[in-house]
Amino acid sequence: PWKSFKPSEVITEHHEFDLESPVDNLEPIYFKMKAMLDRMQLRLRGKGKRARQFDIILRQEHALNPAEQDYKISICLQLPYVSQKVILQVAKEMVDTQVRAKPLKHRITEFSLVVTEEIPYSMNQKDLFHQRKEENEESFFQFVSRVATRLGSQAIFFARMRESY
Repeated sequence: PWKSFKPSEVITEHHEFDLESPVDNLEPIYFKMKAMLDRMQLRLRGKGKRARQFDIILRQEHALNPAEQDYKISICLQLPYVSQKVILQVAKEMVDTQVRAKPLKHRITEFSLVVTEEIPYSMNQKDLFHQRKEENEESFFQFVSRVATRLGSQAIFFARMRESY
């Protein structure tokens, strides 16, 4: 007999703004995004996973075409083992560059975060004797994530040693 099919749980965080006063700029979105990213990461950590890629979907009001109503921004973390602060900075930079390249046409009524790719995460206790090592790794991961956001995911890679003449 076949194993029973269980669809994977899609982790989504959603926020609706007051319909009487939709958002004109991105600052209220960034303010709400911080708490939503924290909840998203905690939900994933409870399952033993981390987010590798997630989408930010901004819903605009009064869009004539349904395809124009949702403004979707995909964010891929090259090194998902970074802190919440770094993930928020990468998300802000990506949203800013996307909105600068293709401006929003209408005000925003709601937005959501949708995890599209997860990776396993093992929770290890921090090394008490080599704290500086972990801080250096964290700053390196932050640098690589920010450069990958600016240049694109195809422009960044890690070289691997192999035996060759």
